[in-house]
Amino acid sequence: MLRFSPPGRFGLFVAILAVGCQQQPPRGSELPDSIISKLPPRSQSLLALRYERSLKLGEIAREVGSTLDAVHKLLSRIRENLQECLQRRLQSDQQ
Repeated sequence: MLRFSPPGRFGLFVAILAVGCQQQPPRGSELPDSIISKLPPRSQSLLALRYERSLKLGEIAREVGSTLDAVHKLLSRIRENLQECLQRRLQSDQQ
């Protein structure tokens, strides 16, 4: 299972919140591992390249053999999906 370091996890959280999530992050700005583990392996790899290794989009594109535009769109979709999942999780925790 993919595990993010605290700085990587925080960077991912900031990106997810920037998508539009208005909720406060869980204690310690930790994205639950259970949410990340539900992602397909390719999505987890892209997130690790971006937020753990801090690669730029062009570097990720070269690493995975894709285009810059494709990587940008994939990461945007992944962040949107994580944001929606996180919102559902926070709403269910509040009930």
